[in-house]
Amino acid sequence: MNIANDLADLKSRIESNKTKKIKLEGQKDQCYDYLKEQFSCNNLEEGLEKLKEFEEKASNLEKKIEKNILKINNILNKDDMDG
Repeated sequence: MNIANDLADLKSRIESNKTKKIKLEGQKDQCYDYLKEQFSCNNLEEGLEKLKEFEEKASNLEKKIEKNILKINNILNKDDMDG
């Protein structure tokens, strides 16, 4: 290859990468808009904090559900013994 071909190839790759960058920035903006609309978060840090809160709530609910299942099983087992 000669220098002219190398430069033309580099120019093409640069233009392609510029286009990709613009698309990715648009996708990023859409994600931030979704985060703001759905979860009232103004930035990624707020989104991560909200995620942490949701995970804690989900964990607490899971524990409550497991506890209630054990209670139900105990009641059913007691009824089986009595019946």
